[in-house]
Amino acid sequence: MTGRDPVDAFEREKWEAEKNFREKEIANAEREVNLKARELEINISEAGKSAWKNPLVIAIFAATVAAAGNAIVAVVNGYQTRQLEDKKSEQTRILEMIKTGDPDKAADNLQFLLDTGLIKDPEIFESLSLFIENRNPGTGPVLAASGDYMGGIVGLDDRRHVRDTTIQPYSSVCRIHRLSTDKGQWLASGTLIESRIIVSATIPENIEVLDTKIAYGASGANLPYQEEVPIKSIYRKLEGTVYNLTFFLLREESKFPESSFKVTDIGKLLAPVDTATIAGFPGDFAGTMATANGSILGTDETMIYHNIDTGAGTSGGPLFIKLRGDFLLLGIHFGTGPRKRAVRLNRDLIASAVNELIGN
Repeated sequence: MTGRDPVDAFEREKWEAEKNFREKEIANAEREVNLKARELEINISEAGKSAWKNPLVIAIFAATVAAAGNAIVAVVNGYQTRQLEDKKSEQTRILEMIKTGDPDKAADNLQFLLDTGLIKDPEIFESLSLFIENRNPGTGPVLAASGDYMGGIVGLDDRRHVRDTTIQPYSSVCRIHRLSTDKGQWLASGTLIESRIIVSATIPENIEVLDTKIAYGASGANLPYQEEVPIKSIYRKLEGTVYNLTFFLLREESKFPESSFKVTDIGKLLAPVDTATIAGFPGDFAGTMATANGSILGTDETMIYHNIDTGAGTSGGPLFIKLRGDFLLLGIHFGTGPRKRAVRLNRDLIASAVNELIGN
């Protein structure tokens, strides 16, 4: 018998019908998924639009933008303020440096500022460099020396900057900052005479010292100085009614170098001393160390009189000579005028003061 089996034909038709049904079902499922995906996209879009229309969201966003703007303005203002303060500080330093009464000395001081990096503003640095390079000797801007320092100068100002305070004997010269109970500030110099022991001229006895800080220049004459050193104790050595000295004992953790000086009584030297040197921190040197040479005018039992250029802030600095490679400490400078004074030192005076200081 030829022809298709009725059973096979029925099964094939059944399979074709089921296949078409499944295909329609899958198509409907895909259409439903696409519709839900589209609906989700619409919901997300609508939610985003609704959030930005929410007054609370808008307020938070506005506050955030305002805060960010204020922060940026504060940073910019702070930067500009620092720049302005730095420029004012450099300009003030320059004005102080030309208060010499001598244009050549003023030019040397300005060159010192350039050499030591105390002028950071590129425009000021370039202007000063060009001025010094093209300046003719004896010319240039100059101001009269400040009256506060005139008493320390005899004739022309012979002081010069110490460009490396780490070498002997300048490594044994320090700056002293004292604060009194009435909030007055006293700036002076000090001399390291032994490990951890510094001697200086002192302020009047009727002024009570509230705090004393000591620092020495650890990186040449550049600022800032090494971290200030704490004081363990203080002893004042009174000699008659003419003068007194102050001795400072530093704490054990202090990092001061060994003293460069040998305390020597000027009267016990075999040959008379005609010239000597003083080093210290005069106020008109912008906080840097200065030194000068001059003549010894005479001595008595307690004093050495000299005409070495100094200036306010140099009191407490060493008066010394160099003899056969040694730096001999003869006195501690204080006072102004054409016949200035230094406290005459000797080993017995120093030994008694040190014993008192260590024993306290």
